[in-house]
Order: sequence, then C-alpha cells, then structure tokens
Amino acid sequence: MITDFKKYDLPHSWDDVTLKQFQELQKAYNDEKKEVSIVDLISIMANKPKSEVQQLPTSFAELIMNELGFIMEQPKQQKSVPYIIIDGKKYVVNFLEKLKTGEWVDVNMVIKDDSKNYAAMLAILCRLEGEKYDDDFIANKLEERTEMFLRQPITKILPIVAFFFGIVVDIQKEFPALYANRRPTKQHSKEYREFNKRWGYQKTLFDLAGESLAQVSVIQQQYLTTTLFWLTYLIDKGEVDEKEEQFQDNLRKMKGGR
Repeated sequence: MITDFKKYDLPHSWDDVTLKQFQELQKAYNDEKKEVSIVDLISIMANKPKSEVQQLPTSFAELIMNELGFIMEQPKQQKSVPYIIIDGKKYVVNFLEKLKTGEWVDVNMVIKDDSKNYAAMLAILCRLEGEKYDDDFIANKLEERTEMFLRQPITKILPIVAFFFGIVVDIQKEFPALYANRRPTKQHSKEYREFNKRWGYQKTLFDLAGESLAQVSVIQQQYLTTTLFWLTYLIDKGEVDEKEEQFQDNLRKMKGGR
C-alpha cells in the first residue's frame, strides 16, 4: 500500500498544474450530475487511476488534500498577453485585424462542443510567426500542438486565453448586429432548427461559399473582419428588403382598393 509522497508527484501551486489537469478539474466541477469527490481530485492532480486512489488510507488521502489546498482558490489573474513562449519558441494569437475566417469558424466549433477546451482553441489560434492555418496544418500539426498546450502550466496559459476572449468581446462590440437576439420572421421546422444548431458557424461558411467546395477554402482565407462586415451587410439588407416588400405590398393593396 502506497503511503509515501515520493510515489505521488503532486503540484504545490497553480504554477505546477498543467492545462490538462486544469481542464479535467473544470470538467469535473461542471458535471451537474456528479459531485466532485476527494478521489476525483487526487486522481486528476496526481495523475493516478481512481482505482489506485480508492485504495489509499484515509489519513494519507487527507495529507494529500492538505498539499492540494491551493486549489480551493482560483489562480491569480494576470495581464492578458497575445503570445506564449514554449521551449524558446514564440507562439502568437493574431490580433482581430489579422484573424482569418477559417480559424474563427473552427475555434467556434470547438467552443460549441466544449467552451473550456483551451488546448484545442490555442492549437488553432496560437501559432508560430508566419505559420498558416490551413488543411496542411490541420492534418500534420494540429493534434501535436493540442498535446503541447495540454502540457503547459495553467498560469502560462490563462493570460493568452484571456487575450482571446478579449477579442471575442471586441467582435461583439464592433459587430452587434451579428449577436443581437432577433425574433425570427419565419417559422422553421424542428429539423431545420436542429440542423442550424448542429452546423453552427460552418453552415454560415458553407452558405457564404454558395455551397461550393472550391469556394470554401477561399472564404476561409478571408480576413475575419471582412467576412463579419459582409454578414452584417446581409443582415441589414435582409431586414430592409423585408420592410420594402411589406411597404410595396401595402401600396399595391391601397391602389387596388381605389
């Protein structure tokens, strides 16, 4: 039976906690169907299977939890930064003006599935200087980058995550029409609504490409701000066209009633 701390490589502060461990913690605490147990916490923070942790003497488990007392407080907030240095290499998140439509669509699909999957988000957005996000990057580097970010200390990750979510806030402020809660002007079937929800931003991408596969890659490489301005225009135009149609319809009725 293990009762030696040397057998357990425990973090002593948030600086020692990896992004992988942090994401597992968040996932555990966000599971409304299950209360987080001491076994869960020790298993995550010590990288040990639950079956092994369950065999620990209660007194030893309590000693471990004392060592992990720092997790009862949130990591200290740090100033947001657009980059992270790993093994001497600088990985950078582009400012809004340089973001491309394809990476924005893909990162939003990640958020839709799991809003706390920071490793996948950074693997898409946070790249080496001049590194292009395209099909070749996705096929040959994306998985490796995700694993790389999972190994990083959470205290190095949170500032760059904060920078990304700052971009999200800027987009919502700059393009409010895209985020306004509008009452739908048409009734749609349950299947249509579920289709829209399932495909999310990808549906918008495919619609802009005219459902042409050849055009998808063209749209993906457009600057995000260009695409968002175009979408804002389409929303404005759609609303004005609808009003104009109603106006002309009323005008025809008035003329017909004379």
